[in-house]
Amino acid sequence: MNIIKGHLIPKWDGNKFCNADIIENELQIFEDFIIEVINLIKNELVKEIKTGNDLKKFNDAFMFLVEGCLSKMRRQVASFMLSYIFLKDPIAFEEFFDRNEELAKKFLTIPSDTRPILNTSSLWVHLKTTSALAVSNYLNATAKEGFNQENLEKLRFACFFHDLGKPYERESHVSATIPKLKEIFENYISPPIFNEIMNGIKHHHDSIPPDYPNRELYNHLRLADRSSSNYDRATKIAMEILPKIDQNFSWVKDQTKFNDWSEWKKHADKLLEITKDSVELFRKKYVPDELKSYEKTDKHEGAISLIIGDARQIKGFVDKSRKLKEIKGGAIIIDEALTVGYEDESKKQLIGVIYALWNNQIPPENLIFYGGGNIVLFGPAANSQKLQKVMKESFGNATKQGAIMTTADQLFDLVDFVFGGFYSELLGKLAEVKSDLCLEPEAKIIQGYKKVCSSCNKRIANLTIQEYGEASEDICDSCMQKRDKSYNILYGKSFANIWQNQKLTLKWDIIKNNIPEFIAGWSQKDVEDADSGKRKQAMSLGIIKADGNEMGKFFGNSLTISQLVEKSILTDIAMDTCIQEVLDLVEKSYDREDIHSNEMVARINLGQIYRGGDDLLLFLPGWISVPAALILMRKFYEVMGGLTTLSIGIITQSPREPVRFGMDIAELLLIIAKQRSRTEQNKIGFLDFEDIRGGSYSQDLLREHRRIMKQDTNNQYLSRPFAISIDRTDDFSKILNLMFSIDGSNETELIKNIHDEQKLMLEGYKKDSVLTNYRNCLLDILSIFDYDSVEKDMKKATTYGLYMLQKEKKNTDIYRKITKSLSFSLLNNKPCNLIDTYFLTKIFTGGL
Repeated sequence: MNIIKGHLIPKWDGNKFCNADIIENELQIFEDFIIEVINLIKNELVKEIKTGNDLKKFNDAFMFLVEGCLSKMRRQVASFMLSYIFLKDPIAFEEFFDRNEELAKKFLTIPSDTRPILNTSSLWVHLKTTSALAVSNYLNATAKEGFNQENLEKLRFACFFHDLGKPYERESHVSATIPKLKEIFENYISPPIFNEIMNGIKHHHDSIPPDYPNRELYNHLRLADRSSSNYDRATKIAMEILPKIDQNFSWVKDQTKFNDWSEWKKHADKLLEITKDSVELFRKKYVPDELKSYEKTDKHEGAISLIIGDARQIKGFVDKSRKLKEIKGGAIIIDEALTVGYEDESKKQLIGVIYALWNNQIPPENLIFYGGGNIVLFGPAANSQKLQKVMKESFGNATKQGAIMTTADQLFDLVDFVFGGFYSELLGKLAEVKSDLCLEPEAKIIQGYKKVCSSCNKRIANLTIQEYGEASEDICDSCMQKRDKSYNILYGKSFANIWQNQKLTLKWDIIKNNIPEFIAGWSQKDVEDADSGKRKQAMSLGIIKADGNEMGKFFGNSLTISQLVEKSILTDIAMDTCIQEVLDLVEKSYDREDIHSNEMVARINLGQIYRGGDDLLLFLPGWISVPAALILMRKFYEVMGGLTTLSIGIITQSPREPVRFGMDIAELLLIIAKQRSRTEQNKIGFLDFEDIRGGSYSQDLLREHRRIMKQDTNNQYLSRPFAISIDRTDDFSKILNLMFSIDGSNETELIKNIHDEQKLMLEGYKKDSVLTNYRNCLLDILSIFDYDSVEKDMKKATTYGLYMLQKEKKNTDIYRKITKSLSFSLLNNKPCNLIDTYFLTKIFTGGL
C-alpha cells in the first residue's frame, strides 16, 4: 500500500497547489536522516550512555540536531544550545545543518499514519508532541515531591523512539521497533537503562504488566501517545468525513474495521483521491459532532498547560533608532531575547527565553513553535505561572526592558478534546491580556539637566560617546546595548572575514563607514566623489517592510497539532526562501564592470536587518525594491499554501539621510497595504510604495498627500496600495532580470539617434531589442498594478521613458529632457495612475 501524505497546508508542486501526494522512498529518507543524526551524536558528542546525565545530553542533542535542520530560526537556537552543552564552536554544527536541510524537510513529510485524514499528521510532530505531553504530565505529577532526572530522560528517550519501526512496518510497527532499537542502541546504552526503556516501548499501546520496573513512568508514555494521536490524527473526524465523500467507505464507522489494515488494502487504489477530497473538506473548517459539542470554559484546571508568549514593543525597540547599526543591533537583541544568545561574548553566558525554559527543565520538544516575536509551548500545569514569570523576566532582562513579553495559558488533561477550538480559545485569552496592557505610555517631561537620547529620542541619556569621525553624542543604555550587539556583525571581524573570504574587491575599511551607501549600490568612487562634493546624485536606498496578513487567524485555524507546527516551520522557511530567491536571481543575472554579482549579493545580505516569522525588514538597492517585493509576495504565497499572503511597504530614499524616518514611512505604507488586504481575496499580496528623495517626509505629510490625491472624484491619480493578482505570478522575475541586463550597459547609439521628443517617445523603442523586451516586460508589470485603462500608446511611451531614465541616469541634460517629455505626454493624455507611474519611474531608475 502506498505511503500517502495529506496536506492540510496545500503543497505547491511548481504549477499548482495539491492536497495529497505519494511519499517515495520513505524508508530511505528516514534512515538517511535519523540514522545520521544518531551516528553524529554517538561518534562525536555522547560516546556512551551510562547515567541519566548522559541520556539528557543525548536527548537534547537529538532534538536540537533535528530541529536545527528545519529552518534558520531553529538553526540559530540549535547552534547556540549545542555549543553550550558540548563546549564546541557553533560553526561546528553548521556543515551538518547545511548538508541535511533539504533531507530534513522531506523527513517532516513522512506521515504518522497513511490512512486518509490521519495521514495529514507528521511522524516527527507526533514523536515530539508525545514527549512534550508525557514530560509535562510527569513533571506535574511529581511537582510536590520533586522529579527524578534520570526518569525524566528515560521517558523522553522512549517517547522519541517508540514509533521508530513505522517506516519499516506500518501494520505492526511495535514489533518492528524493538529489534531496530536493539540494533542501534543495545551496546551503546547501559543494560539496566536500555532494558527498562524497551519494556516501556513494548507496551506503549496496552497496559504495562504490574511487575515491570518503573511501571508508572511509562504510563505517561502510553497516555501521551494516545492523546497526541487523538489531537493530531482526527480519527473521529475521518470516520465522519470519509463516508460522506464515498459511500464505499461506510465501513470506517466500525472502529474494529477502521483499525484493520486488511480493510484499507481492499481500497488501496482509491486512497490517494479520497485523501485529496477529504483534506479539502477538512480544511474548509468541516465541523464534526465532537467539535459542535465543544464549549468554551473558564475553568482553570488540568495537568498540562499550553502557554503562549507574545513579544511587545518590538518595532519601537528596533526601529526608533537613528543609525543603521543600532537598528541591526536591536533586531539581534530581540531574536536572542526570544530564543537564545550571548549576554557577554567573552564569557559565553547565555540569555533568552528558550535558554531560561531549558534551565527550568522544559526540554526543547515542548516548544511547539517560536519566531516573529511569539513562542508556544507545553508545560506542567503546576509550574505554569512560574514558567510565565521566567519568560517575562528573561525577555525583559535581555532587552533591558526596552521590549516586554505578555503571556497567557490554558490548562487541560490528557483526554480527548478538539485541539483547534482549544488553541483558538488560548489566542483569545492572550488578546485580552494585550488589550489591557498600556504598551506605549506617554513620554515623561524631562526637567532640569537630564538629556534625551540623541538616537532614539525617547529614553534618558546617561552616556556620552564619540565615534571616529563623528561629533560626540548623548545616548541611553538601550541604544548603547544595540550598538555593542551589532558591532561584531556589522563592524567587527565576522563580516569583514566574510567579505575577505569571498574575495570582494571593495575595501572593507571604506564600507564599514558607509554601509547604507554600499547597500544602495554605490561604488567606491561614488562614495569618494560624494565625500569631496563632486557628486550630488547617486543610487537610492530601498527599505522594505513586510508582514504576513491575518497570521493570528492563520494559526488559530489550526485543526491539529501537526498543522500548527507545520505552519510554524513553513513560516520560518517562507522568508528564508523568499530572500534566497531574490539573491539567486541577483547572483545569476547581475554583472557590472564596477560591481559584480557576488558583491551585489553581499550588499543585500548586509541589508537583512531582521526576518523573524512573517516579519521582514530589508535594506537593498532602491531600483531592485519593487521587483524584489513582487518575488517576496509570490514565494511567500506559494510556501504558505495559498492560505495567507504578504503585505509590503517600500520607500526609496537617499542613503545619507537618517534611515529612521524612512522606516517610519515604510511602516505606515505597510499598514495601508494591510488595510486593503482585509477587504480583498484571491490575491497573492498587497504593496504600497513612495519615493522620499529630495526633501523631508513624515507620516502626517504622507497621510495629507494621500488625502489630497484621493479627493479626485474619478480617483484617476492614485491606485496604491496595489493588490497583486494571482494569475500573473510568472511575470514577477522578468523585470528584475531585465533591469540587470540594462543596468550599466554601454550602448549609446539610441541617444545619438534621438532628434526630437516625438521620435524619442514613439519610435525609439523599435530600434533596440533590449528596449523592446523592456517595454513588453513593463507592460506586464503595469497590468499587474491595475494599469489596464492606460492606452496602449501611452504604455509604450511610459515604458520607453523608464528605459531611458535607467539607461542614461548619469546624463543630467538627457534626464531633464526625457522627464519633461514623459510628464508632458502623461498629463495631456490624462492616463489614470499618473502619480503611481511617476513614482514607479523614480524607483525603477534607482535615483539620480
